[in-house]
Amino acid sequence: MAMRKTHVSLARARPAQEFSTLAGIVTAVVIVGALYLAREVLIPVALSILISFILAPLAHGLRRVGIPRVPAVLAVVFIAFAAVVGVGALGMSQISQLGENLPQYQSHLRDKIRSLRGSTTDSGTVSRATAVIDDLGKELSGATTSPAGRSGGIALPAGSPGAPKVAVEVRTPGDSPLKIATEYLIAIFNPVASTFLILVFVIFFLLQREDLRDRVIKLLGARELHRTTEAMQEAASGLSHYFFLQTILNAISGLAVGIGLWLIGVPSPLLWGIFTMLMRYVPYVGSIIAALVPVALAAAVDPGWTMVIETSLLFILGEGVMGQFIEPTLYGRQTGLSPLAVIIAATFWTWLWGPIGLILAVPLTMCLVILGQYTKGLEFLRVLLGDQSALTPAESFYQRLIAGDPAEIAEQAEQYLKTSTLADYYSTIALPGLELAARNAASGELSLERQELMAEGVAELADGISDPTEPLAGAAAPHPAILCIGGRGPIDQAAAVLFTQMLGQCGIESELSDEPGLSGLNELRAKHPDAKLICVSYVGSARATQVRFMTRRLQRLFPAAQIFVGVWLMRPTDSEWHALSESFPEDSLVTSLEQALEFAAKHLAGC
Repeated sequence: MAMRKTHVSLARARPAQEFSTLAGIVTAVVIVGALYLAREVLIPVALSILISFILAPLAHGLRRVGIPRVPAVLAVVFIAFAAVVGVGALGMSQISQLGENLPQYQSHLRDKIRSLRGSTTDSGTVSRATAVIDDLGKELSGATTSPAGRSGGIALPAGSPGAPKVAVEVRTPGDSPLKIATEYLIAIFNPVASTFLILVFVIFFLLQREDLRDRVIKLLGARELHRTTEAMQEAASGLSHYFFLQTILNAISGLAVGIGLWLIGVPSPLLWGIFTMLMRYVPYVGSIIAALVPVALAAAVDPGWTMVIETSLLFILGEGVMGQFIEPTLYGRQTGLSPLAVIIAATFWTWLWGPIGLILAVPLTMCLVILGQYTKGLEFLRVLLGDQSALTPAESFYQRLIAGDPAEIAEQAEQYLKTSTLADYYSTIALPGLELAARNAASGELSLERQELMAEGVAELADGISDPTEPLAGAAAPHPAILCIGGRGPIDQAAAVLFTQMLGQCGIESELSDEPGLSGLNELRAKHPDAKLICVSYVGSARATQVRFMTRRLQRLFPAAQIFVGVWLMRPTDSEWHALSESFPEDSLVTSLEQALEFAAKHLAGC
């Protein structure tokens, strides 16, 4: 009957799980569709939120010096708007001046193209391909137009078949002034309306920032007020700090580019400095795009190649210093996003909202990761997009053992040992990883063969990171001071390997039993009948009856030996702890490598 109930419950659980998955997929599709359909409204709102995060520290600073909220917000918005308008006006004037001078640079650019063509197409495949393309172009142009009709007119026969053709051009009546004026007004109205809407939203967000925060907290989870408040505070402070720093660094980078191009002699350096500042908001490709136009302009201005090389070096060196030294120092782990997540986010938001989505990709994804950090239902976003490792170090250790890859485990150990000790690595990573394995082994999820492979991997790890001047873990000593035995199976044996190595690091001779549990005791007694100190290792929770049976057997085989038990990482709150503590003296029951080493040193000193 119990088995039948279990099958019924599983059968009921499967449709419920499938329905939950389907509901999640439908919800995601609906959200993406809503973001796309409402982009005309959501894009200004998102830009307003972004700008408000940038301006919030300035407004807060004015309030701290005694300026009331409303004047402080209005002053900050006015200054920011005036700065944007001023920069835009300077950029437009630079564009106008550049447009007037472009015809002067045409000859230089044509000469460079000819020189490149001459150097690469004198002979060989490139020249033949170029000739074929030119011939095809001539054939196509000759088949579609006549000498008399190449200006776009329609050639009609006039008189006899051999008579020259006369081009007839059909003209459509011009648009009316009212229609032209309407088109211009519509073209001007849309950006002006969007700008006005963004200004209103920015002022509103800055004035009502605390009230909006409280409302969002109420919507997201008033029951877990502390978690929601932490999420909102981290999102607000993190985004404000990140964008404020990014704006300052982008302005510095643009100023440096403008000065550098001015010294090199590239026309309109102020324009390209502004362009560089704006494009650096675009992740990854922004800096490349910002460099392409100035480099091309340098090629058009300079008859030689000196200006092109200098301009290219300016961007390469400047971006290298900014991206590799300054930004990592100031940002640190500010975004909380993995590099792959940034690429995916940029692709997704660009597909959804166009170029504006590319600029908003990082901040929007940062908000999602922060929500995933504090909201259980959105935790998958933190795992998929965050820069933190999806597995804890102990889980990573366990996973690599299961995968049978001791090389990756050794690499993890080497990275950890650069800033810590081997004992800390074993205590905080290796033993917790073995504890996870012991739980799965106790539940039957880990086969005996897999456990044995994991134990072999631990032995390889111990051999790989041992000090060659000291005894290797598991190496037999003529008169070992301590015998180490795995209590139940391969996982406990692996823990005994780690303790044996730690004894060797401390200069204490030891020997590891060849087999865990009772199977290797007779052989061990035959080799060392006069053993004075024995350590039995158990990982995680161990049943008191098993431990008592093992120690009694050891006491009969080694009557003169002092036995202590390492129940590594066992906690006083575990169910078996009380029974174990009643069966053994307090000092002979250790839960960490440090306690075991202290017990061994104390006992050996008294011998």
